[in-house]
Amino acid sequence: MSHTVEILSVGTELLLGSIVNSDAQALSRELSCLGLNVLYHSVVGDNPGRLRAAVELARRLEGKEPANFPQETAIGALALYISDQSVVNFQPMNVNFGLIPQLGYRVKGKRNKNAEISRRALELLGTLDLA
Repeated sequence: MSHTVEILSVGTELLLGSIVNSDAQALSRELSCLGLNVLYHSVVGDNPGRLRAAVELARRLEGKEPANFPQETAIGALALYISDQSVVNFQPMNVNFGLIPQLGYRVKGKRNKNAEISRRALELLGTLDLA
């Protein structure tokens, strides 16, 4: 059975044609040499909502259920924020650590705390079936 691949590139500069997506080209070549079938190249700008939509579209094309990103991850926290009906004065924003639930224990230093929040998010993302 042959495996299929979609390459999802993220970057407004790619989407607008400001730079050439040479990484996708190189990846396609290498994946093909490994016997994988590259079916799609998709490009999405630097927008968390559109990135999530692109991931969901790719999953839907494969017949998979939508991914449920935990609120402890950047994309999950943003999704929760933009869908929260109790937010009366909605302000579009980029992701920030203030949207992500706190750790529940003290970590000394802002850089260390943010690194620990990031570590937790990566650990949770590792448990998702995103393939």
